[in-house]
Amino acid sequence: MVTQIQTRADELQQSAEQRRILFDLVVKIQESLDLETILKTTVQEVRRSLNTDRLNQSFIGSDNM
Repeated sequence: MVTQIQTRADELQQSAEQRRILFDLVVKIQESLDLETILKTTVQEVRRSLNTDRLNQSFIGSDNM
């Protein structure tokens, strides 16, 4: 029972952290209309969310990039 409670608490904490990161990302995107800044910010926040040091970003099907 205690283990289940701790597991659920950990899941809720992780979910709250992911929501906070997403909210921060949305706020930063809304502050900028520059595509490069938006993309860099997105990569940084996704890296932070995934707890990784690298992230590959690709554009598929875009003639403008």
